[in-house]
Parts: sequence; structure tokens; C-alpha cells
Amino acid sequence: MNFLAHIYLSGDDDEELMIGNYIGDCVKGRRMSDYPFRIQCGLLLHREIDSFTDTHPVYKRSKDRFVPVAGRYAGVVCDVVYDHFLAKNWGGYHESTLRRYAWRTYGIILKNWFSLPTEMQRFSVNFIAKQRLTAYTTIDGIRETLKLMSNGTSLPDCSDKVVEVMERDYFELENEFLEFFFEIRRHLDEFKMNF
Repeated sequence: MNFLAHIYLSGDDDEELMIGNYIGDCVKGRRMSDYPFRIQCGLLLHREIDSFTDTHPVYKRSKDRFVPVAGRYAGVVCDVVYDHFLAKNWGGYHESTLRRYAWRTYGIILKNWFSLPTEMQRFSVNFIAKQRLTAYTTIDGIRETLKLMSNGTSLPDCSDKVVEVMERDYFELENEFLEFFFEIRRHLDEFKMNF
């Protein structure tokens, strides 16, 4: 799952949980104890989402579609593609529009700026300025997201080929996402009861 799904799966009522989930990829090991309890819960939630996703057979089926064009980065690509389907089907998951939800999220990130690791502060400047959460709604937005990721990470620029696979397998990917997302939401409802 990429940023939109991670943030959404945090729920609406706990900003620190959302912040922990948002920064989850860059807080490893013992660094977790540097954060307040609710942010630590968000970090644990992030890890649970990644673990559930990486071992789920429906997600694996989707991810395997991208192996020929993205190789070992197929999971990263699939996470972004799944965020597209969440954005596309947003009205079925949230009462607010995606645009309003995104601006609320950016406000929470800014409000908690000093809780973010330095690398996430740097990342968040462009994340907010380029309105990445709403960019997921279009295929061009997915292409642009992947291009941006290839500039700042080891991800190769396979954006055009990924889009070709998306367009070819669009309905199958969307159905896989819908099945998977139903299951991860149900799983996390139980998991979050431990917090």
C-alpha cells in the first residue's frame, strides 16, 4: 500500500496514529521508541499493513502482473497502482471528497511537522506542493508519481511500461484491489482493537 491507503487505513480520529503510519517507512528498529505512544502505534500499524499486504495471495497476483516491467520493484509499483483504485473508488470508502480529505491530511502533516523525521520533512514539502494524494486519481497521475519516485530512489523509470500493464489489465487489477481492500480493512479493524 502506498501513502493514500496507509493514511486512510489509519482512520479519521487519531492524528498521531496517522502520522506514525505516514512515516513508517523511514523509522526502523529502536528509533521507534523515540516517538510518543500513539505515533508508535501508527508505526506498528504501518508494519502490519505491509506484512498483511506482502503475504496476501490477491495482492501477489496483482504484483506479479508488474514483474516483467518492474522486476524486484513490482511491489512498489503495485502499491502505487492500488492507491489509484482507492482514489477511483473513494466515494465508496469515505464520506468526504478526496480533495477535502487530502487537504485535511496535509494540514495534519504540517501541524505535526516537528514529529516527522528530517527525511520525511523534506519529502513532505513536495508531497504537499504536488498534491500527491489527489494525483492518484488519474493514470497520468500514476505515471507522474512513478517518475517522481524514480528520481529520488533506486526505482528505475518504468512508468510508461507500468501504465501499459495497467491499461491492459485494468478491470482485473481493479477487481483484485476491491477484493484485497475489503479483506485488509476487516483485518485491521481487529488489529486496531489492540491499541
